[in-house]
Amino acid sequence: MFADRHGGDDRTIYVRRVYVMNNIVHTSSMTDICTANSNKGGPDIISDGLGGAIISWRDHRNDNWYEIYAQRIDASGNNLWNADGMPIPSQNMVPNGEGGAIIIVSALPLNARGIDKAGYIVWATYDGWPDNVQQWVNSALPVSDGAGGAIFPWIQTLDYDHYEIYAQRLDNSGNIQWNTGVLCGLSAGITSELRIISDGSGGAIIAWTEQNSATKLYAQRVDTSGKTLWTSNGVSIKTISDYLLDFQIISDGSGGAILAWEQEHEIYTQRVDTSGNILWKPEGIAACTTDTYQREPRLVSDGSDGVIIVWEDYRSGRNIYAQRVDDSGNILWDSEGVYISHFRGDLLNLQIVSNGSGGAIILGEEGERYPDLPDIFVEIVDSNGQVAQSENTVYPGPHLRTLKPEPRNTYPNKPMQHSQGPEPPNRLIDTSVLIIVIVAAIAVAFVIFLTVRLLARKRNN
Repeated sequence: MFADRHGGDDRTIYVRRVYVMNNIVHTSSMTDICTANSNKGGPDIISDGLGGAIISWRDHRNDNWYEIYAQRIDASGNNLWNADGMPIPSQNMVPNGEGGAIIIVSALPLNARGIDKAGYIVWATYDGWPDNVQQWVNSALPVSDGAGGAIFPWIQTLDYDHYEIYAQRLDNSGNIQWNTGVLCGLSAGITSELRIISDGSGGAIIAWTEQNSATKLYAQRVDTSGKTLWTSNGVSIKTISDYLLDFQIISDGSGGAILAWEQEHEIYTQRVDTSGNILWKPEGIAACTTDTYQREPRLVSDGSDGVIIVWEDYRSGRNIYAQRVDDSGNILWDSEGVYISHFRGDLLNLQIVSNGSGGAIILGEEGERYPDLPDIFVEIVDSNGQVAQSENTVYPGPHLRTLKPEPRNTYPNKPMQHSQGPEPPNRLIDTSVLIIVIVAAIAVAFVIFLTVRLLARKRNN
C-alpha cells in the first residue's frame, strides 16, 4: 500500500499484494482504491477480519484541508465500497471481525464510531470529560479484544508532574465495558510514548515511558474484565540515565510481551511473561555487539516465543540489519547482526512481518533523494538468518535490484571506535553566491577603510 502520483499531478492510493514462495517475491497487479480526482496521502491499513483489508487515507478533495476516507478490498484486491471511498472520522481503527471496524476518534472525551462491512456508520459512543483531569496527552491505536470489540489506552494529566495511564474497552456495539476506565499506572515524570498489544485472552498489555531524572519503560497487563494483573504502577522494564527512544512491543505468543528500544544509539530487547516477570538479563539483550549507530527497531514474532528485530544501522553507510533472539534470550544469528540491505536515499516506513517459518519479510521505502531507485522494496530472511541473494522491488516494477554497501564520507554520531553516523546534510554553497558574498565583504571593508582615513585627515588639519 502506497501513495504515488504515477504520472499525474495528484497522488492516489495503490495497493498490491505481496507473497513469498521459495524465497521469491510474487506480487499482484496494483489496485487503485479510489477514483476521486484529488491529492491523497498518509495511507494506513488494517485487516477486515474476512481475508481482505480496510485502507484509510487523508484526502484533499474539498479545498486544501484534508478529510479521512476509507476503502475496503477483498482478498483479490477488488474494491467493495463506493468507488470514491467512504468518509470516516479518523484512521484509528480496529477490525470488528465482520468486515467492518471500530473507530476511536478520541479517547478523552470518548468519541467512537462503528462502521459495518458496507462502510456505513452504525453506532456512535460519547462520554464526558472527567472533572479532575486537566489535559489529555496522548493515546495509542486500539487493539481487538478478540470478540469484535476494542481496547485502547490514553495518558491524562492531573497537573504538570502527575500523569495517569488509563485504558477502556468497548464491545462490538459501542457499549462501554470498564466504567470510567482502568488505571494502569501513575507517573511522576513526563509521559508521552504509549503502546498497546492484545494479550491473546481478551485483555491487553500496555507500555509507556516516563522521563524525569532518568528514562523509564513500564508495562501493565489488563484482563478482559478490566482488572490490572501486574504491579500497581506497572512492571519496570528498563531504567537508564539517557534517553530511551522508539520502543516497540509485540506479543511473545504466551500471554506476555517482548519489547525493544534504542538507548545510546544501540538496540536492546527484553521479555516479560504473562505474570509480569522479567525473563531475560535485567539490562536487556543487545541485538548487536558492533558499536555503531543503530536506530528505529521493528519487531515480529519468530513463532517460537522469540523475536526477530530489524533496524537501521550506519556502519559503512546506511544499512538494514536484523537479529533473532530465542525464547530464553539467546542470540541465534551472527553476534554483529545479519546484513539485510543497503540504502542510498532516506529510509522510510521500515516494516517487518513473519514469513510463517521462523523467518521474516522486511519491507521499506526509499525516499525521493535518488529518483532512479525503486521506491518500495522487500527482503526475505529465513529462520537461520540467510538472506535471499537479490533485493526484490515491489514498486514501481517487477524487476530486481541488488545494492552492495558503498564506502562514503560519514561522521561519527558519538565518540566511539569504528562508529559511523548518518550522512550530514548537504551544506555546499553555490560558487557564484560565495563570490558575491566575498566581493560584498571586501567592498564594505574598503568603505570603512576610506572613512577612517578621511576622519584621520580632518583631525590632523
